[in-house]
Amino acid sequence: MAGENKEDTVVIDEALERTGYGKFNILVILFCGFVLNNVVLESVGVSFALPVLECDLNLSHREQGIIGAVAFAGVITSSHFWGFLADTTGRKRIMQPALLMGFFITALSSLSPNFITFAVLRFLSGIL
Repeated sequence: MAGENKEDTVVIDEALERTGYGKFNILVILFCGFVLNNVVLESVGVSFALPVLECDLNLSHREQGIIGAVAFAGVITSSHFWGFLADTTGRKRIMQPALLMGFFITALSSLSPNFITFAVLRFLSGIL
């Protein structure tokens, strides 16, 4: 804030009052809801498929646990990186390609023929 004139700064309440509330705000809230829904389904959704995966891929209990945790490991390892990129380059520039790549990785993981491939793709899905 150094170097700014007092006339150029606006309090947050005044800025919100000036901009108003309309279609843009509704679309942003709707988009954020879809992104949040995507994150939750990507992270937790695989737990609903574990009983089927157990039969299809002949998974042990240990491997089922790894499958359930590997997406969270991806989130933990990459969250600071994605936060830095979003802060420095803009959220829209980061979220659009990440969501698109996440879609393709999830689609690929649904075609996984074995445990290793599925675990790696779920980890990559967690990274995105």
